[in-house]
Amino acid sequence: MEYQEKHITYKGQPVFIKLSMPSFDRTLKQYVENEACFMFVNKGEVAVRTPDDYFKVNRQQGMLAKCLNYFFEPVKDSKHCDDGIESVGIFLYPSIVKDLFEFDFTQSTHKVDYNVKQIQIDKLLENYRESINLLLENPSLADESLIREPW
Repeated sequence: MEYQEKHITYKGQPVFIKLSMPSFDRTLKQYVENEACFMFVNKGEVAVRTPDDYFKVNRQQGMLAKCLNYFFEPVKDSKHCDDGIESVGIFLYPSIVKDLFEFDFTQSTHKVDYNVKQIQIDKLLENYRESINLLLENPSLADESLIREPW
């Protein structure tokens, strides 16, 4: 597998990114605009390290994170990575979320007690993953004008 990157942008910002690679070294994920993110791994397995957490992300386990710096690390002795690594990142920028959803987030009292969390991939998230993969493989389907159209 050779290195490959595919992305879909909305209003000039990447919202979906798929990375495929044979392997990688420890990499710092840097945030850009106070964005939260979700990560799927389609192939292989990676580790996530923060000052407080360390866990693995693979086809069955995703990651949800607030904006912060953390590391992606290769998983040592992982047979899951023999065919390379493919991951999909979903970036949730506050400005885009406010633009797409008619909801006043300043009125919300919802709080979470984590910065980064391992998430079990259930049927709903699996369907979401497949939808994003479809868009990344067919970027002409992800027309910005279709996103804001009322149904």
